[in-house]
Amino acid sequence: MSPQHPTGVLSYCKVRKLLYLFLVLADLTFPSLRVSAITAAPDPVTFRQGDGSLVTLWLKGDERLRWAESTDGFTLLPGPDGSYYYAISDRDGNLVPSSFPARDPGQRSQRENLWLSTIPKGLWFNHSQASALISRGNRNPEIPADSGQFQQYHRHLRTQCLPGFHERPGL
Repeated sequence: MSPQHPTGVLSYCKVRKLLYLFLVLADLTFPSLRVSAITAAPDPVTFRQGDGSLVTLWLKGDERLRWAESTDGFTLLPGPDGSYYYAISDRDGNLVPSSFPARDPGQRSQRENLWLSTIPKGLWFNHSQASALISRGNRNPEIPADSGQFQQYHRHLRTQCLPGFHERPGL
């Protein structure tokens, strides 16, 4: 005669197997339920540019495709120095940083305002550029990994999301 398992252990094992099977089937049936990306901050962020000036911007996108927008809707991209610049389209329709650093609307010169009048608001990556950036995780030469923008953003998140915790090295 074979040894009998206690009823509680046997039913626990069956429940675990059924739960696992249910989760696998749900994952295969509803792939849209998977968490695929973390969105950027919902509030505007004040960012210190390389020249020391401050600009208020909206961080957009997720960990795979990211950009920023000025408070009045111009698309911004980080340049080689880590500062944000107004985005323009190159000959191939790819978004690239311009030579004009982003400024708050009240801080722009007449020359910048004149130039911005020729640039459409809400520029977007073309399909092939967006696909390439997503597949590489937005690691492209125009967006330096050591620019400090993400460390500054994460410091902002800690002060907004974890107000009861103090800043500690390594976090």
